Amino acid sequence: MSNVHFCLILKLNSETLFEDDTPEENYQKYFKPVLSFFYSHGSFAFSIYSSGLVLSWLESNHPEVFSIFSEMAARKQLEFLGGGYYEPLFPLLLPLDRVGQTELLTTALRKATGKRPRGIWLEKSAWDNSLVPVIKSSGMEYVILEKNDFLGTDPYQTAVLEDGGKKISALFCDNSFFSDSSVSAESLLKEVLKADQKHDKTSVFCAGITPCQMSHYMDSAYFDDCAESFAEKGIQFSTPNKFLKSATIFNRAYLPAYTADKNQSVKEMIVQNNDSWDLYSRTLVVSQEINQFKGDKLRKNAARIELWQSQFCKCYLDSPKNREYRRNAYKHLLEAEKIMAELSSGSASDCIADDYNSDGYPEYIFNFSIYNAILSSQGGTLTELDVRNSCQLYTDCNPVNSEAYTRKVFSDYLLSEEDFESVYKSQNHQLLNVLTQDHYSELTFSRAKRDLQLSETGVFAQNQKFSLKKRYDLSETGIQVQYIIKNESPLPIKGIFAVESNLVLPQKGPADRSVEIISNDTHESVAFESENFRPKDVSCIQISDESTETAFIFEPNENAGILITPLYDNEIPVSTCATLFWNVDMPAGYEIEKTLFLGIRAPGKKSLVQKGSKKGKH
Repeated sequence: MSNVHFCLILKLNSETLFEDDTPEENYQKYFKPVLSFFYSHGSFAFSIYSSGLVLSWLESNHPEVFSIFSEMAARKQLEFLGGGYYEPLFPLLLPLDRVGQTELLTTALRKATGKRPRGIWLEKSAWDNSLVPVIKSSGMEYVILEKNDFLGTDPYQTAVLEDGGKKISALFCDNSFFSDSSVSAESLLKEVLKADQKHDKTSVFCAGITPCQMSHYMDSAYFDDCAESFAEKGIQFSTPNKFLKSATIFNRAYLPAYTADKNQSVKEMIVQNNDSWDLYSRTLVVSQEINQFKGDKLRKNAARIELWQSQFCKCYLDSPKNREYRRNAYKHLLEAEKIMAELSSGSASDCIADDYNSDGYPEYIFNFSIYNAILSSQGGTLTELDVRNSCQLYTDCNPVNSEAYTRKVFSDYLLSEEDFESVYKSQNHQLLNVLTQDHYSELTFSRAKRDLQLSETGVFAQNQKFSLKKRYDLSETGIQVQYIIKNESPLPIKGIFAVESNLVLPQKGPADRSVEIISNDTHESVAFESENFRPKDVSCIQISDESTETAFIFEPNENAGILITPLYDNEIPVSTCATLFWNVDMPAGYEIEKTLFLGIRAPGKKSLVQKGSKKGKH
């Protein structure tokens, strides 16, 4: 009979402790009884993977557990696994951030237990072979990955992984061992013996378990039965580090990039999701800015901590709170940018053209002291708008999953009156796809003047061609957009030109959001949660985030109609869709001009822009 090691790994990440936002309840109900069990059963060797988020919570709320950790570690019952402090998906990070997050957790664990980890646990087993040198340089000797059928190597032996001459060992964790709480100790023994039949030397079985899963076994003598039956067959509860000291079989292996339960890399998972990819792209930009900065190490490290907090894995994974996680990530990125801006001795504003999101077309990035704006050639829209002082992102993905297009700011439409009614009253958004999905052509781009001119052609009604020129002028106080629409067909065009803008406000409650309109010199507040239609005579609309004292003021150069529609996510109004529109009547070859100014009011100034304020470029 071979010498079999059974390594039980207790998983403590935010998902296991902060589920349902009840960490104290989960601690008392699950983690505390499990820890008490292990403490009173000194023969049960086991490992713990705990993220920095959980360690920080324990330190603030239950510091007494650290003395227990230290005692169990000293008697070689407990081994801690390292990882990323803020639970990142490692393949999405630059090498410096991979090392930094690992070392931050290593330091926290050494402080908590008196010992440094020798192995690393990756969230969602997000693997890429380029991680080998980083893991090695972080002082780690092995990595724990979740077992997968496509790995192509023996999951019960040690795999040796190599990249660039650096080597680490890999062990594979089988979470199916405890997927069914009704499984008996005898059944578990049979599973282990069945898998071990082909081995004639030392083999290892790593099994991941959460405190919640383990608590289901606490009322029975399950683990006592396991210890007795395992001992009879030469199976010992062990830790990965103890097993590796006695391992006799090492298989050279190469593992393709993958994540747990999926035969695909993390980048494959997010590349088709525009919002996840945009966040990933933004994170890389901020990381490069921080890593290239020379000077003031203390504040640079503060910016880096904000960056690392933005790299939380759930920002990229499907979950009911995905939008909340992503907005929180942008908040940390903006905090990091604010710190770096304070350190920079250069200009408060900058603008560049770059293929920011790797779609083959340039994005136009404008940074000012008050706000950041990213303009896209796709649809000629403002795809990202965030305010630095409040550290809030005010554009986001489409809240209504069934809709055919992504709602952003300054989306343009030229429609017949019948189509306009169908789109905005019957919600038939298929009619809007022409311009929003097209890539506008760049006419001019001036970094010095901070303006951008785009053009596109479209078809109105019965194959009537029209052209659209769109000029953005950006300044510290806001964004002006000038439209020149020309009828390129031999027939007149009579319809409605509309500009739709969507702003996503924090989901804190109706009292924290407001919408105000000036129409016919009358100032009126309207309900955020209800639709509001005005066919004409609107001179100003203000949408306010009262929680941060930030306001967005839309002012057309000539009075317009407006349709305000709330958009919902799980029946919660999260976005205001404000559509300003004008009736247009263009003979053949005729052109018209419309201008719209978006004023951005930073925290501290909340009053509505008055009707008599200056129009045009501010």
